[in-house]
Amino acid sequence: MRNLLILVGAPGSGKSTWLKNNTLEEYVLSPDELRLLHASPELTITGEYTIPQSASKDAWNSMFAFLEKRMKQGHFTIIDATHTKLSYFQKYKKLAEKYRYRMWYKKFDCSLDVLNERNINRGYKNVPPDVINRFYDQMQTLEIPSYVTEIHNVDETFEYVNIDTVTNDYKNVFVIGDIHGVHTPLDEFLRTFYDKQSLYIFLGDYVDRGKENAQVMKKLIEISKNDNCIFLEGNHETHLRKWSNNEPDEIRSKQFKDVTLKELDEEKLSKKDTRQFCRNLRLFSYIHFHGNNILCCHGGVPHYNIDKLPAHQLIKGVGNYKDYLTVAESFQNTCPENTYQLFGHRNTESSSTRLSNNVFNLNGDIELKGALRVVKFSNDSIEELEFESDYMFKNTKKLPKNIEKISEEVLINVLRQNDNIREKVFENISSFNFDKKTFYNRIWNDQTVKARGLFINTHTNKIVARSYDKFFNISERRETEFQNLKQTFSYSIKAYKKENGFLGILGYDEEAHKLLFCSKSSPESPYAKYFEDILQDTINVKNNTLMMSLLKGGHSFVFEVIDIKNDPHIIEYKESKVILLDIIRNNIKFSCFDYVQLCSIANKLNIEHKQLESTFESYNEFLRFIDMNKKNENEGFVFVDNNNFTVKLKNDYYNQWKHSRMLIDKIIKGIKIKISDCINIEENTFINFVTNKYSIEDLQNMSLIELRNEFKIIM
Repeated sequence: MRNLLILVGAPGSGKSTWLKNNTLEEYVLSPDELRLLHASPELTITGEYTIPQSASKDAWNSMFAFLEKRMKQGHFTIIDATHTKLSYFQKYKKLAEKYRYRMWYKKFDCSLDVLNERNINRGYKNVPPDVINRFYDQMQTLEIPSYVTEIHNVDETFEYVNIDTVTNDYKNVFVIGDIHGVHTPLDEFLRTFYDKQSLYIFLGDYVDRGKENAQVMKKLIEISKNDNCIFLEGNHETHLRKWSNNEPDEIRSKQFKDVTLKELDEEKLSKKDTRQFCRNLRLFSYIHFHGNNILCCHGGVPHYNIDKLPAHQLIKGVGNYKDYLTVAESFQNTCPENTYQLFGHRNTESSSTRLSNNVFNLNGDIELKGALRVVKFSNDSIEELEFESDYMFKNTKKLPKNIEKISEEVLINVLRQNDNIREKVFENISSFNFDKKTFYNRIWNDQTVKARGLFINTHTNKIVARSYDKFFNISERRETEFQNLKQTFSYSIKAYKKENGFLGILGYDEEAHKLLFCSKSSPESPYAKYFEDILQDTINVKNNTLMMSLLKGGHSFVFEVIDIKNDPHIIEYKESKVILLDIIRNNIKFSCFDYVQLCSIANKLNIEHKQLESTFESYNEFLRFIDMNKKNENEGFVFVDNNNFTVKLKNDYYNQWKHSRMLIDKIIKGIKIKISDCINIEENTFINFVTNKYSIEDLQNMSLIELRNEFKIIM
């Protein structure tokens, strides 16, 4: 919580004892403790140890530095010091205004005799008697500023919004999810359901991503003047607050500066009104309504007891962006009967509104053709409402013919409007990939082939990690048929060995100063973690100057990841490893380092790189190479011409064993395999061996590689 509690009292007045008795020691910043980090106890002229006062200046400087760092994150903080001078309160006030903290104080009065008696028993913390006398005298004349509120019990600092006096007077309670600058469904909801007899709680994220930011804010500012509306703080409101406070240099979001801000300026949104709106934002709301306890926050928490929770966890949620389902489960398992939590912010799994009996997710991806989600509590029921946002995507301009000539900002909108492309959101990073329907129906164009392992920071509109544009097998599409390749290829052609693992993409998000270890669709999937573990075992990325320089310079490293433990494929490898495939520039148009550069960098990094098998200058050489190598016991080859036109070919060995794996999957499902289902006699012999020797339970626990090795022994 954004609460700063200042303890006021002379040394020995009981501050530390009170903290211990109230189990508050973990929330304390103490200049005395910090003095001991700058200097150890020293002897006095009477032979006693004491904390050196020469370290005071350094201790207080450190204390304010730590305090500001905590306040940026919204941590509840207690300052344990004497505070007998007004100058300290003035410094606290500046920080409190900057980080929107409430200031409290607790005063500890004590007689001079008691102070001197306790001082004797304080060990190295004791101070000279004249210091005790000085502090005591200062306490008698101290007038604490009126902007600090006195408390007697620490619970007075916790800002619950418990509306017991009001709740049952309302007919309904409506909780409204993320709006993200989409006005039309908001307007539909308000026109249908707004009345002065109901209470309305808005969960935050009012702007960014949508196209009606100014309209949204004008409407919200208008109704915020009504007593029956509560507005919570989301993570996007930080940009809104900085804009209204005339702090443009503090705004880090490119999305807000380049898109939202223009709308606000064009519509002449009042900064004064916006500033007042932001001042009134709450971190959470906790109300009682007809026997129900209703906890609302933006990000989602795992427990209803949130007294001392840092503000950033209420805003961004507890755990990582993907952890909201675990958070919801934890809340469900610990909450009292008839206690509900409603939050928005994150919905990476496209979950329904009701996550469990007592937890609701109100992020409906409104800006991504989703809906404004609302939950209505009435006297005897809970109702889920949705207001569609498809209007945003009607009557849009015709999609550009060549997306390689547009900006990243336009690219984001183009990809979002394509029904064949799916966006997954991981805080500020969006992953774009074609969907299953596109793959099976072969709906390929310059957009769907681009959406493959493409990660864009939608705040800065920068590509932060990317893989290849999708390329195809020989004969899979018309332009990759043998008779057409003769005309398509631009020589010379390089043939690379195709490894048999999964793709790992290493990128860098400059906004968050964060490395991104990604699979083709996610920086948070199990495969992304497998990739990270194996790569970090190979090379310490963060401490490698060359690799970090290339990453920060706008490049992605693409690897084939061989994980023999978690992801055995068709081809056998002796150990888990990563193989550097390419270093790709983070541009819309695909381009990468040439093979000589790739090898040079890989050698400097001491990591394995892809293998060049051959180079040929004619179509006939290309055909001879395929004929000579199609029986190789590897996955196949990738062919790249002078224009980066790329095709791949799977070898006969790989195709046969992949087919065998498919037959084994059928056996596990209880499907009987016929001789006609097998490609050849060898495969039929293998399937007979498998079915005669192993049970279905055995097959479920064995990889194809293990089965093939057992088969080779008897052959």
